[in-house]
Amino acid sequence: MALMFYLLDNQMDIKRVIETYKSAIWTERFNECGDFELYIPATPDIIADLNFDSTTTTQYIVRADDTTKCGMIESVKISTAAEEGNYITVSGRMIEAVIFRRVVLAQYTYTGSAAKTIERLLYRSIIAPSESRRTIANFTFKNSLINADQDLTNQYNGENVGEAVEAICKALDIGYRANFDLANKAIEFEIYQGTNRTTAQSDVPPVIFSNDFNNLLSSALTLNVAPWKNAVMVLGEGEGTARARALYAGWQQGIERREMYVNANETSTNGEEMTPTTYFNALYDRGQQALGENRAQHETEADVAPNYGFILNRDYFLGDKVSVENEYGMKSTPRVVETIEAQDETGYSIIPTFSSL
Repeated sequence: MALMFYLLDNQMDIKRVIETYKSAIWTERFNECGDFELYIPATPDIIADLNFDSTTTTQYIVRADDTTKCGMIESVKISTAAEEGNYITVSGRMIEAVIFRRVVLAQYTYTGSAAKTIERLLYRSIIAPSESRRTIANFTFKNSLINADQDLTNQYNGENVGEAVEAICKALDIGYRANFDLANKAIEFEIYQGTNRTTAQSDVPPVIFSNDFNNLLSSALTLNVAPWKNAVMVLGEGEGTARARALYAGWQQGIERREMYVNANETSTNGEEMTPTTYFNALYDRGQQALGENRAQHETEADVAPNYGFILNRDYFLGDKVSVENEYGMKSTPRVVETIEAQDETGYSIIPTFSSL
Protein backbone atom coordinates (compact mmCIF):
# COMPACT_ATOMS: atom_id res chain seq x y z
CA MET A 1 0.00 0.00 0.00
CA ALA A 2 1.37 3.43 -0.97
CA LEU A 3 -0.12 6.49 0.66
CA MET A 4 -1.09 9.44 -1.54
CA PHE A 5 -2.39 12.85 -0.47
CA TYR A 6 -4.24 15.90 -1.76
CA LEU A 7 -3.18 19.43 -0.84
CA LEU A 8 -6.25 21.65 -0.43
CA ASP A 9 -6.26 25.44 -0.40
CA ASN A 10 -8.09 27.57 2.14
CA GLN A 11 -11.33 27.11 0.18
CA MET A 12 -10.94 23.32 0.49
CA ASP A 13 -10.33 22.92 -3.25
CA ILE A 14 -7.70 20.45 -4.46
CA LYS A 15 -4.50 22.29 -5.28
CA ARG A 16 -2.19 19.39 -6.11
CA VAL A 17 -1.60 15.68 -5.60
CA ILE A 18 1.29 14.70 -3.32
CA GLU A 19 2.58 11.25 -4.19
CA THR A 20 6.34 11.88 -4.13
CA TYR A 21 7.82 12.18 -0.65
CA LYS A 22 10.63 10.83 1.49
CA SER A 23 8.36 9.77 4.34
CA ALA A 24 4.81 10.16 5.57
CA ILE A 25 3.44 9.59 9.08
CA TRP A 26 -0.30 9.64 9.76
CA THR A 27 -1.36 9.27 13.41
CA GLU A 28 -4.94 9.01 14.61
CA ARG A 29 -6.04 8.85 18.26
CA PHE A 30 -9.25 7.74 19.94
CA ASN A 31 -9.86 10.59 22.40
CA GLU A 32 -7.03 12.95 21.56
CA CYS A 33 -6.32 14.91 18.42
CA GLY A 34 -4.24 13.08 15.82
CA ASP A 35 -1.45 14.54 13.71
CA PHE A 36 0.54 14.03 10.53
CA GLU A 37 3.93 14.79 8.98
CA LEU A 38 5.07 14.70 5.35
CA TYR A 39 8.73 14.98 4.38
CA ILE A 40 8.70 16.18 0.76
CA PRO A 41 11.47 17.05 -1.73
CA ALA A 42 11.50 20.84 -2.10
CA THR A 43 10.61 22.38 -5.44
CA PRO A 44 9.64 25.97 -6.30
CA ASP A 45 6.16 24.81 -7.37
CA ILE A 46 5.27 23.06 -4.15
CA ILE A 47 6.74 25.87 -2.04
CA ALA A 48 4.48 28.27 -3.91
CA ASP A 49 1.46 25.99 -3.47
CA LEU A 50 2.09 25.69 0.27
CA ASN A 51 1.80 29.48 0.54
CA PHE A 52 4.82 29.51 2.84
CA ASP A 53 4.66 33.23 3.69
CA SER A 54 1.02 33.22 4.77
CA THR A 55 -0.10 33.01 8.39
CA THR A 56 -3.71 34.03 7.77
CA THR A 57 -5.16 31.09 5.83
CA THR A 58 -5.60 27.41 6.69
CA GLN A 59 -4.67 24.74 4.15
CA TYR A 60 -5.35 21.03 4.37
CA ILE A 61 -3.89 17.61 3.65
CA VAL A 62 -6.40 14.88 2.72
CA ARG A 63 -5.80 11.15 2.32
CA ALA A 64 -6.43 10.16 -1.30
CA ASP A 65 -7.40 6.61 -0.30
CA ASP A 66 -9.98 7.91 2.20
CA THR A 67 -11.01 11.53 1.76
CA THR A 68 -12.93 11.52 5.06
CA LYS A 69 -9.50 11.80 6.72
CA CYS A 70 -8.21 15.36 6.69
CA GLY A 71 -5.50 17.29 8.50
CA MET A 72 -4.86 21.02 8.87
CA ILE A 73 -1.40 22.28 7.97
CA GLU A 74 0.07 24.08 10.99
CA SER A 75 3.80 24.03 10.27
CA VAL A 76 5.91 24.21 7.10
CA LYS A 77 9.67 23.89 7.44
CA ILE A 78 12.11 24.20 4.52
CA SER A 79 15.52 22.59 5.07
CA THR A 80 18.47 22.87 2.72
CA ALA A 81 21.59 20.69 2.80
CA ALA A 82 24.31 20.13 0.23
CA GLU A 83 24.49 16.36 0.76
CA GLU A 84 20.97 15.33 1.81
CA GLY A 85 19.18 17.72 -0.53
CA ASN A 86 16.38 20.21 0.05
CA TYR A 87 13.21 19.09 1.80
CA ILE A 88 9.96 20.49 3.13
CA THR A 89 8.44 19.17 6.36
CA VAL A 90 4.69 19.71 6.37
CA SER A 91 2.94 18.89 9.65
CA GLY A 92 -0.20 19.61 11.60
CA ARG A 93 -3.15 18.12 13.43
CA MET A 94 -6.29 16.41 12.19
CA ILE A 95 -9.22 18.62 11.29
CA GLU A 96 -10.99 17.98 14.60
CA ALA A 97 -8.41 20.41 16.02
CA VAL A 98 -10.68 23.25 14.86
CA ILE A 99 -12.59 22.89 18.13
CA PHE A 100 -9.40 23.92 19.95
CA ARG A 101 -9.70 27.30 18.19
CA ARG A 102 -12.68 28.28 20.37
CA VAL A 103 -13.20 29.13 24.02
CA VAL A 104 -16.39 29.41 26.07
CA LEU A 105 -17.15 33.14 26.04
CA ALA A 106 -19.78 33.19 28.80
CA GLN A 107 -20.67 31.12 31.84
CA TYR A 108 -22.84 28.13 31.03
CA THR A 109 -23.99 25.23 33.20
CA TYR A 110 -25.03 22.05 31.39
CA THR A 111 -26.79 19.06 32.95
CA GLY A 112 -27.31 16.09 30.70
CA SER A 113 -25.53 13.30 28.89
CA ALA A 114 -21.96 13.62 27.67
CA ALA A 115 -23.26 13.70 24.10
CA LYS A 116 -25.67 16.53 24.83
CA THR A 117 -23.02 18.51 26.74
CA ILE A 118 -20.53 18.21 23.89
CA GLU A 119 -23.23 19.14 21.37
CA ARG A 120 -24.12 22.26 23.36
CA LEU A 121 -20.47 23.32 23.62
CA LEU A 122 -20.05 23.00 19.86
CA TYR A 123 -23.40 24.60 19.10
CA ARG A 124 -22.65 27.74 21.12
CA SER A 125 -19.07 28.12 19.89
CA ILE A 126 -19.04 26.81 16.29
CA ILE A 127 -22.38 25.67 14.84
CA ALA A 128 -24.68 28.56 15.81
CA PRO A 129 -22.86 31.01 18.11
CA SER A 130 -24.40 34.39 18.91
CA GLU A 131 -21.41 36.05 17.23
CA SER A 132 -21.67 35.03 13.57
CA ARG A 133 -17.92 35.45 12.94
CA ARG A 134 -17.32 32.45 15.19
CA THR A 135 -19.37 30.15 12.94
CA ILE A 136 -17.57 27.44 10.95
CA ALA A 137 -19.54 26.75 7.78
CA ASN A 138 -20.84 23.22 7.13
CA PHE A 139 -19.84 22.00 10.60
CA THR A 140 -22.28 19.47 12.10
CA PHE A 141 -22.44 17.19 15.13
CA LYS A 142 -23.13 13.44 15.20
CA ASN A 143 -23.67 11.22 18.23
CA SER A 144 -22.73 7.59 17.53
CA LEU A 145 -22.66 6.33 21.12
CA ILE A 146 -24.28 2.90 21.24
CA ASN A 147 -25.19 2.98 24.92
CA ALA A 148 -26.81 5.86 26.75
CA ASP A 149 -24.07 7.64 28.69
CA GLN A 150 -24.49 9.00 32.19
CA ASP A 151 -25.71 12.49 33.03
CA LEU A 152 -23.13 15.11 33.92
CA THR A 153 -23.29 18.58 35.42
CA ASN A 154 -20.56 20.83 34.04
CA GLN A 155 -20.01 24.54 34.29
CA TYR A 156 -17.85 26.37 31.75
CA ASN A 157 -16.58 29.92 31.67
CA GLY A 158 -13.54 30.68 29.53
CA GLU A 159 -12.37 27.08 28.99
CA ASN A 160 -10.96 25.95 25.68
CA VAL A 161 -13.74 24.05 23.90
CA GLY A 162 -11.42 21.32 22.59
CA GLU A 163 -9.92 20.73 26.02
CA ALA A 164 -13.39 20.54 27.57
CA VAL A 165 -14.58 18.00 24.98
CA GLU A 166 -11.41 15.94 25.37
CA ALA A 167 -11.76 15.87 29.17
CA ILE A 168 -15.30 14.48 28.92
CA CYS A 169 -14.25 11.84 26.40
CA LYS A 170 -11.28 10.66 28.47
CA ALA A 171 -13.33 10.51 31.66
CA LEU A 172 -16.01 8.31 30.05
CA ASP A 173 -13.77 6.32 27.67
CA ILE A 174 -15.45 7.59 24.51
CA GLY A 175 -13.80 8.86 21.36
CA TYR A 176 -14.12 11.84 19.05
CA ARG A 177 -13.22 12.43 15.41
CA ALA A 178 -14.08 14.71 12.51
CA ASN A 179 -15.23 13.14 9.25
CA PHE A 180 -14.41 15.31 6.24
CA ASP A 181 -16.69 15.56 3.20
CA LEU A 182 -14.50 16.72 0.33
CA ALA A 183 -17.32 17.07 -2.20
CA ASN A 184 -19.41 19.32 0.06
CA LYS A 185 -16.50 20.93 1.97
CA ALA A 186 -18.14 19.86 5.22
CA ILE A 187 -16.96 18.68 8.64
CA GLU A 188 -18.97 16.22 10.71
CA PHE A 189 -17.78 16.08 14.32
CA GLU A 190 -18.61 12.70 15.82
CA ILE A 191 -18.41 11.07 19.24
CA TYR A 192 -18.34 7.27 19.26
CA GLN A 193 -17.44 4.17 21.27
CA GLY A 194 -15.93 1.71 18.82
CA THR A 195 -16.92 -1.92 18.33
CA ASN A 196 -16.19 -4.86 20.62
CA ARG A 197 -14.22 -7.29 18.42
CA THR A 198 -12.78 -9.41 21.24
CA THR A 199 -13.18 -13.17 21.58
CA ALA A 200 -15.61 -12.54 24.46
CA GLN A 201 -18.41 -11.58 22.05
CA SER A 202 -20.14 -13.28 19.12
CA ASP A 203 -21.84 -10.38 17.33
CA VAL A 204 -18.97 -9.67 14.92
CA PRO A 205 -15.90 -11.66 13.84
CA PRO A 206 -13.21 -11.34 16.53
CA VAL A 207 -9.87 -9.66 15.84
CA ILE A 208 -6.92 -11.43 17.48
CA PHE A 209 -3.29 -10.36 17.44
CA SER A 210 -0.94 -13.12 18.60
CA ASN A 211 2.12 -15.11 17.67
CA ASP A 212 -0.14 -18.06 16.91
CA PHE A 213 -1.78 -16.03 14.13
CA ASN A 214 1.61 -14.81 12.87
CA ASN A 215 0.32 -11.23 12.85
CA LEU A 216 2.05 -9.92 15.96
CA LEU A 217 5.57 -9.00 14.91
CA SER A 218 6.54 -7.43 18.23
CA SER A 219 4.85 -6.12 21.33
CA ALA A 220 5.55 -4.11 24.47
CA LEU A 221 3.25 -4.31 27.50
CA THR A 222 3.36 -1.49 30.03
CA LEU A 223 1.66 -1.06 33.40
CA ASN A 224 2.28 2.34 34.99
CA VAL A 225 0.46 3.18 38.24
CA ALA A 226 2.46 6.33 39.03
CA PRO A 227 -0.20 8.75 37.70
CA TRP A 228 -3.14 6.79 39.13
CA LYS A 229 -5.49 8.62 41.50
CA ASN A 230 -8.65 7.08 42.99
CA ALA A 231 -9.92 9.81 45.31
CA VAL A 232 -10.31 13.53 44.68
CA MET A 233 -11.28 16.54 46.75
CA VAL A 234 -12.84 19.32 44.64
CA LEU A 235 -12.99 22.79 46.18
CA GLY A 236 -15.40 25.34 44.72
CA GLU A 237 -16.43 28.87 45.60
CA GLY A 238 -16.11 30.44 49.04
CA GLU A 239 -13.31 31.14 51.49
CA GLY A 240 -11.62 29.12 54.21
CA THR A 241 -13.74 26.55 56.03
CA ALA A 242 -16.85 27.88 54.31
CA ARG A 243 -15.55 26.93 50.89
CA ALA A 244 -17.76 24.49 48.95
CA ARG A 245 -16.25 21.07 48.53
CA ALA A 246 -17.06 17.64 47.13
CA LEU A 247 -15.24 14.36 47.70
CA TYR A 248 -15.22 11.69 44.99
CA ALA A 249 -13.68 8.43 46.16
CA GLY A 250 -13.83 4.74 45.41
CA TRP A 251 -13.48 1.75 47.69
CA GLN A 252 -9.70 1.97 48.16
CA GLN A 253 -8.36 2.65 51.63
CA GLY A 254 -5.10 2.70 53.54
CA ILE A 255 -1.98 2.59 51.42
CA GLU A 256 -4.04 1.87 48.29
CA ARG A 257 -5.88 5.22 48.47
CA ARG A 258 -4.34 7.78 46.09
CA GLU A 259 -5.74 11.27 46.59
CA MET A 260 -5.64 14.41 44.47
CA TYR A 261 -7.01 17.94 44.70
CA VAL A 262 -8.85 20.04 42.12
CA ASN A 263 -9.24 23.79 42.45
CA ALA A 264 -12.63 24.58 40.93
CA ASN A 265 -13.17 28.05 42.38
CA GLU A 266 -14.18 29.30 38.93
CA THR A 267 -17.23 27.02 39.17
CA SER A 268 -19.83 29.11 40.96
CA THR A 269 -23.52 29.29 41.80
CA ASN A 270 -23.52 32.66 39.98
CA GLY A 271 -25.27 34.51 42.75
CA GLU A 272 -27.23 31.44 43.85
CA GLU A 273 -28.81 31.00 40.41
CA MET A 274 -27.74 27.36 40.70
CA THR A 275 -29.31 25.22 43.41
CA PRO A 276 -26.98 23.69 46.04
CA THR A 277 -27.67 20.20 44.68
CA THR A 278 -26.86 21.17 41.09
CA TYR A 279 -23.74 22.98 42.22
CA PHE A 280 -22.55 19.97 44.23
CA ASN A 281 -23.14 17.76 41.19
CA ALA A 282 -21.03 20.12 39.08
CA LEU A 283 -18.14 19.83 41.56
CA TYR A 284 -18.63 16.08 41.84
CA ASP A 285 -18.47 15.64 38.08
CA ARG A 286 -15.35 17.79 37.90
CA GLY A 287 -13.76 15.29 40.27
CA GLN A 288 -14.93 12.35 38.18
CA GLN A 289 -13.34 13.87 35.08
CA ALA A 290 -10.09 14.54 36.96
CA LEU A 291 -9.88 10.88 38.01
CA GLY A 292 -10.61 9.86 34.44
CA GLU A 293 -7.52 11.78 33.35
CA ASN A 294 -5.39 10.15 36.07
CA ARG A 295 -5.94 6.44 35.60
CA ALA A 296 -3.43 3.63 35.85
CA GLN A 297 -1.91 3.16 32.41
CA HIS A 298 -2.23 -0.27 30.84
CA GLU A 299 -0.75 -0.04 27.36
CA THR A 300 0.25 -2.52 24.72
CA GLU A 301 2.24 -1.24 21.79
CA ALA A 302 2.36 -3.71 18.94
CA ASP A 303 3.93 -3.89 15.53
CA VAL A 304 1.43 -5.89 13.51
CA ALA A 305 1.69 -7.34 10.03
CA PRO A 306 -0.16 -4.76 7.89
CA ASN A 307 -1.39 -7.13 5.17
CA TYR A 308 -1.73 -10.42 7.02
CA GLY A 309 -4.78 -11.56 8.91
CA PHE A 310 -6.47 -8.31 9.98
CA ILE A 311 -6.26 -5.03 8.09
CA LEU A 312 -6.79 -1.62 9.66
CA ASN A 313 -9.97 0.17 8.50
CA ARG A 314 -11.33 -3.05 7.05
CA ASP A 315 -11.33 -5.64 9.83
CA TYR A 316 -10.81 -3.29 12.77
CA PHE A 317 -10.89 0.45 13.38
CA LEU A 318 -9.59 3.05 15.78
CA GLY A 319 -11.61 2.80 19.00
CA ASP A 320 -12.42 -0.91 18.64
CA LYS A 321 -11.69 -3.44 21.35
CA VAL A 322 -9.62 -6.43 20.22
CA SER A 323 -7.85 -9.45 21.70
CA VAL A 324 -4.05 -9.48 22.09
CA GLU A 325 -1.87 -12.36 23.29
CA ASN A 326 1.93 -12.29 23.47
CA GLU A 327 4.33 -15.23 23.38
CA TYR A 328 4.12 -15.66 27.18
CA GLY A 329 0.39 -16.29 26.97
CA MET A 330 -0.48 -12.92 28.49
CA LYS A 331 -3.95 -12.00 27.20
CA SER A 332 -5.76 -8.69 27.16
CA THR A 333 -8.79 -7.10 25.51
CA PRO A 334 -7.61 -3.54 25.00
CA ARG A 335 -9.04 -0.71 22.95
CA VAL A 336 -7.19 0.58 19.90
CA VAL A 337 -6.42 4.13 21.09
CA GLU A 338 -3.86 5.14 18.48
CA THR A 339 -2.82 4.07 15.00
CA ILE A 340 0.39 5.20 13.33
CA GLU A 341 0.64 4.60 9.61
CA ALA A 342 4.05 5.23 8.08
CA GLN A 343 5.38 5.13 4.53
CA ASP A 344 9.05 5.49 3.59
CA GLU A 345 11.74 3.76 1.52
CA THR A 346 11.29 0.56 3.54
CA GLY A 347 7.57 0.36 2.72
CA TYR A 348 4.28 0.74 4.56
CA SER A 349 3.82 -0.09 8.25
CA ILE A 350 1.12 0.14 10.93
CA ILE A 351 1.77 0.48 14.65
CA PRO A 352 -1.41 0.40 16.75
CA THR A 353 -1.34 1.31 20.42
CA PHE A 354 -3.77 -0.52 22.70
CA SER A 355 -4.97 0.63 26.10
CA SER A 356 -6.98 -1.17 28.78
CA LEU A 357 -8.53 1.04 31.43
